[in-house]
Amino acid sequence: MFIIACRRYNFHLLDFAGELKDRASKDGIAKKTEKAYLNLYILVLLPVLLLAVLNIVLFVSQTGAFPNIYFHLFTASFGLILITITVLSMGMLRKISIFKEKELEARQAGETIVHLDKLIKTIRKQRHDFNHHLQAVYGLLEVGSCNKAR
Repeated sequence: MFIIACRRYNFHLLDFAGELKDRASKDGIAKKTEKAYLNLYILVLLPVLLLAVLNIVLFVSQTGAFPNIYFHLFTASFGLILITITVLSMGMLRKISIFKEKELEARQAGETIVHLDKLIKTIRKQRHDFNHHLQAVYGLLEVGSCNKAR
C-alpha cells in the first residue's frame, strides 16, 4: 500500500527520481532505473514488515500461545532475512547509481554533440567566406585587374 501511495503522489526515496518522471519519453536507462526504484522500495519496506511480524510473534509468545523455542527460531530466521535484505538494498543502490552515471554520460554526450554542431556550422561559414573572397580575386584576375586583385 505504501508503494502504491508513493507512486500516486510522486514521492521518491532519492531526490533525482523526479527527473526521470518528468521526461516525456523514457529511454531504456530510465525504465531500468524506475524498476530499480520499485525494487528499492520493496527492499526498504520489507524489514519494516518483518519487524512488525516479529513484534506480533513476541506478543503472541508472551501470551503463552506457543512455546518459546518457536520464538527463538523466528528471531533467528528474521535476523538472517534482515541481513539478506540489507545486502540486497546495497546492491540496488549501486545499480541505481550506475544507471544515474550512464544517464549523466548520455546527457554530456548530447551536449558535446550540440557544441560540435555549432563548431561545424562556424567552420562552414568561414569556408564559405574564404571561397567567396577567392572567387572575387579570381574574377579580378580574369578581367585583368591585377592591382585590384592585390
